[in-house]
Amino acid sequence: EAQYWLWSRTLDFGYFSKPPMIAWLIWATTALGGDSEAWVRISALFLHGGTALIISRIAHRLYGGWTGLAAAALYILMPGIQLSSGVITTDAPLLFFLSLTIWAYVSLPALEARRRLPVAAALGAALGLAFLSKYAAVYVLAGLVAHLAASRAARQVWTLPMAAAALAALAVVFTPNLIWNLTHQFATLEHTASNANWSAAKLFNIRELMEFIGSQFGVFGPIPFAVLAGGAIWLGARRKLESADLLMLCLAAPPLLTVAAQAFVSRANANWAGVAYIAGSILAAAWLLRWNARRWLIAAVAIQAAFCAVFIACMIHPRLADSLGAANSFKRVRGWEQGAQAIIARARDEQAAGGLTSIAMDDRFLFNVTAYYGRDYF
Repeated sequence: EAQYWLWSRTLDFGYFSKPPMIAWLIWATTALGGDSEAWVRISALFLHGGTALIISRIAHRLYGGWTGLAAAALYILMPGIQLSSGVITTDAPLLFFLSLTIWAYVSLPALEARRRLPVAAALGAALGLAFLSKYAAVYVLAGLVAHLAASRAARQVWTLPMAAAALAALAVVFTPNLIWNLTHQFATLEHTASNANWSAAKLFNIRELMEFIGSQFGVFGPIPFAVLAGGAIWLGARRKLESADLLMLCLAAPPLLTVAAQAFVSRANANWAGVAYIAGSILAAAWLLRWNARRWLIAAVAIQAAFCAVFIACMIHPRLADSLGAANSFKRVRGWEQGAQAIIARARDEQAAGGLTSIAMDDRFLFNVTAYYGRDYF
């Protein structure tokens, strides 16, 4: 977060490890309210709230009934979303703009022919903004292409001018970041690729794969992930997928399968497949309602609401996390301000003695956090 804040002091079309959207958002919110943690982070709350509302519209359009409300509840109470709402990361704008992209896509069939062209252009622009947030937007692009390849009805909606408008809007929005990478030795692309970390000596890690799969029960929630995985296998094997199911699976499967493969050959963080859970929330809600498993839906919401309450309590009172044996989950975000102030205090002493000309650091994280908490001094 401190790194993203430091980026936001100098606006650009790209940065070392991420595209520029995260810095732009922090610049906007801190310009309004100042540089405190709350104003650095506040856009995440509005973006996730907006994503939940858009998910409700997508689900209602595809499945009708109560599915929109159920899908929004599963999304906003997802443990991974609760965590992402408490910090500012690239996931919040990524999921928001991808939900707009999917909403535009599912809205096209119901529109009059003359209104489809501007919506197609809006789809491309939203996808471009998602790419400016995080390159994981490529999963949704791949999912939409897969759906168009698999569904004749979906292909019939699109015309050549619509496709051209979508691609042109995508190019206009995303090209500045590509130019920035071209003029900065492809820094962001190289950093993103380095996360693969493939090594011939460490290929085929069953343990990493199992840990990644297990982590998805924690990220998405135990009942929703079991419904998503089990329902996809069962309905797919029996060929009883509805047209809306096919679209949502085309969007959910690429990130889950790709990151699972990445975990198998190297390693993968639990949140790397987070793009899947826009469609995943909708599918889990739709299937639970279709199967009349309302008690399981209520249980899923109740379990995740309880986790949400405990998580918020631990964030407000870290000692509660210590008493629950979860200190290890929070220790990496504690003590940074005190550390920065200790460095500043030592620097002032050295400066008063006339022996200090500069402070050098060999750790990127320590540098960024000291720059943030020492912003008034430095």
